[in-house]
Amino acid sequence: MKELMCKYDPQVHFNHKKPMTTTDQKYLIEFYGKVPVSELCLSLGRTYKAITEMANSLRKQGKIKGKGDL
Repeated sequence: MKELMCKYDPQVHFNHKKPMTTTDQKYLIEFYGKVPVSELCLSLGRTYKAITEMANSLRKQGKIKGKGDL
């Protein structure tokens, strides 16, 4: 199933352009790959691109396993 990417909406993406907190990072580490990115966007109040970019950064740091890292 294809992920749903929604347009920026200030009411939904309430953390847009704000720095990612350690709490946000911990949440992302816990649920990325288990929960659809569209749901993470709603939970963290961030855009799809912000979630995927942070996940890629955390993957490079070894904090999130990638598809080939299992």
